[in-house]
Amino acid sequence: MEEYPSLSDTEIQGAQRLERILRMTIILARSHGHEQGVRMAKYVTKLIESQLTLPEYNIKVNEMVGQSFNPKVVELFEANLPHLRAEVLSGRLDIDRIIIKAVGQ
Repeated sequence: MEEYPSLSDTEIQGAQRLERILRMTIILARSHGHEQGVRMAKYVTKLIESQLTLPEYNIKVNEMVGQSFNPKVVELFEANLPHLRAEVLSGRLDIDRIIIKAVGQ
């Protein structure tokens, strides 16, 4: 099994902040209908798994909920997405934890 380095407390906090933002985008999409929430959850998964770029994800968010991320949020994504991905790859964070909490609410 591949070893992944532990993140610093600051990196973990950044990953957790990003996790909350991703969950909120799913909840926001879900407010436009359950199917929208499910589709946004798929986009979140693709973003975390590097199958969707941040600009592509931002376009999807804008198409679904009519809002784009402001530059500060984009900076937060750019700084913390690698840490969130590392947490998922290491098994310390389960993507389903993000998705189920948001779609299931």
